[in-house]
Amino acid sequence: MAKSPLDRCNNPPTTAKNPQPLQQVPNFACVPGTPMQAPKDAIRGTVEALGEELDLSQVFCVTGTGASPPACRHRLRSVLCYFKHHYSVFAHNEETGQWLLFDDEDVQLVGQWADVARAMVNKRLQPSLLFYERAA
Repeated sequence: MAKSPLDRCNNPPTTAKNPQPLQQVPNFACVPGTPMQAPKDAIRGTVEALGEELDLSQVFCVTGTGASPPACRHRLRSVLCYFKHHYSVFAHNEETGQWLLFDDEDVQLVGQWADVARAMVNKRLQPSLLFYERAA
């Protein structure tokens, strides 16, 4: 079975302190990236490591609420991207189940997550901030 990119978080270096446990499972989670001009191969690697779901129980232990792992799952709702001093946003439309691309001039229908990933790599859009919402 392939390892998750988050597996390294479960085994911190011996010099690092263990993260504090979460007292509550958040409704929203933001994952910051680096707003810099990255080579296409680096963007491809980042995009391949992303997914439409984030399970916080893979990174933090949740205490105080008795939350089971399904309560820690979050769905990707939008991705802020950077390219040449310009920002664009991919956002998931819950009504249609499709992803949209917002930029300075218009809104475009992108399609499914695989289409979003392909567009980020082809257009060299560096994922800089990811917004996740707690799954129901």
